Amino acid sequence: MDLDWCLRWYVFTLEPPFFQEFTAWFSLSGHLGDATVEHVAHHLPIIIRDFLLEAFANDSSRLVTPAFITDLFSRSIVAFDNAIARDVLDLFGGIEGLSNLSDETIRRTINDQHYGGANYHKVRLCMHGTTALVALVDPEHNNLWIANLGDCRARTLLHLIPFPMFLTEFLVMVSADGDSDDWRVELLTTDHNGDNDAEIVRVRHEHPEEPECVVDRRVLGALAPFRSSSFHFLMFNSHC
Repeated sequence: MDLDWCLRWYVFTLEPPFFQEFTAWFSLSGHLGDATVEHVAHHLPIIIRDFLLEAFANDSSRLVTPAFITDLFSRSIVAFDNAIARDVLDLFGGIEGLSNLSDETIRRTINDQHYGGANYHKVRLCMHGTTALVALVDPEHNNLWIANLGDCRARTLLHLIPFPMFLTEFLVMVSADGDSDDWRVELLTTDHNGDNDAEIVRVRHEHPEEPECVVDRRVLGALAPFRSSSFHFLMFNSHC
């Protein structure tokens, strides 16, 4: 099934002797196509789970701190993104090999749909991209950690009328901004797109020799999200 947008929920159970159970939500929104959304929805939860397992295997008594989760999110997303790019570059012997090949050779390598399409699928993952929102809750349900790329948003919805028990619900990309008499809504994330002037300043600062890195508040005049997974074809073009 093709997915332009998806929301998925997982429970990561760390096997004995750790006995830890983390809950995670993933919200993804595809751009230029759906290939990367499907790939991220399947593989990123596995990578985050494996990084959690590795961390506790190396230190079974470790504390789950904000710094630890920040590092976990960062390494998981970077590892996933690098794997997508590496799969394509390996087809051509890396960046150096790609720059030495003719356009015809590159087209013939990519367009293998009549032979199973494995190469074509790898390249599609680099041509498409997705924004992402990842939320992780600790085993005791005391902490909620969120990482976002692009303009997927996370909000908390807090009921203002007293309950016998504390009630907080985590919502992803639902409900209009603003409060009501019974509920308080708080936006937890910052958009990474051209509507955020800080993102425009950041990208231009990182690419001082590329005056067209941002045009009409879009990356290279094309992409609305300033942070995302994949879209590696933009980076490949700068090397070839």
